[in-house]
Amino acid sequence: MVSGDRDAFTNSTSAVPLPESVKTENFGRVLLVFGLDTNVYKVALQLTQLASYLDPQSIRTSAYASTGSYRVDPNRKQEFVSVFGAIQLDYDLDVEIDLIELLNNSEIHGVPDYTTISIGRVVRILPPVSPFLLLLGAQRKRGISVAQFSQHWANVHAPNAVAELREAPVPIGYDLFLVDADLSEAATSQYWQSSGIDGWMHITTGSNDDFSKIASTPEHRKWVLEDEANFVNFESPLVGQQLKIIDSETP
Repeated sequence: MVSGDRDAFTNSTSAVPLPESVKTENFGRVLLVFGLDTNVYKVALQLTQLASYLDPQSIRTSAYASTGSYRVDPNRKQEFVSVFGAIQLDYDLDVEIDLIELLNNSEIHGVPDYTTISIGRVVRILPPVSPFLLLLGAQRKRGISVAQFSQHWANVHAPNAVAELREAPVPIGYDLFLVDADLSEAATSQYWQSSGIDGWMHITTGSNDDFSKIASTPEHRKWVLEDEANFVNFESPLVGQQLKIIDSETP
């Protein structure tokens, strides 16, 4: 890329500042979500190899395959779209532009149709655990800004919604992943399109049945759904699934 083109690319891939009240981690996140079945591990290996052109220590890659075990709350009046897998890349912010350029221009094999990309910042509510991930993404309510959406989820909804997670007898992790639409659009390629999601919830657990150990009351579940109506667009689908990390070609 020539100097002038790179300057233009850099100017078009600057993250939109979030409100100061939204405290994010000092790293960025890329999330590829697969709408059709594929060999997630092989795609992740290619991305890891690409990342080696940058500082290998600056990018951490995790690949996940669906367990298919998530069941939507029957009281949720929202369409649910299940996904088949995901790849998460957490990266140091000083390689952000170079990473987006790689994602935008590199050749990747085995990426199925209906693959989306999200790039943004992370608000860490509870420290992550492994190997299971409940991934759920939603669009913001019509008529509210990105700042309003981010502030409400990070400072009102998440701290109250995880109250029962903190009291669970097993470790539970919770990240709020706030998507930057401009960064995501800059990384689109022939292999994936921008997700259109404004925020992803990452809840991590040590076993597939740990969610059953959370003592959630009907009153708390009712509050969670009622409060989501303040910032989530229920007319658009809830996207996600319960996933398990892959550390080899066999999940």
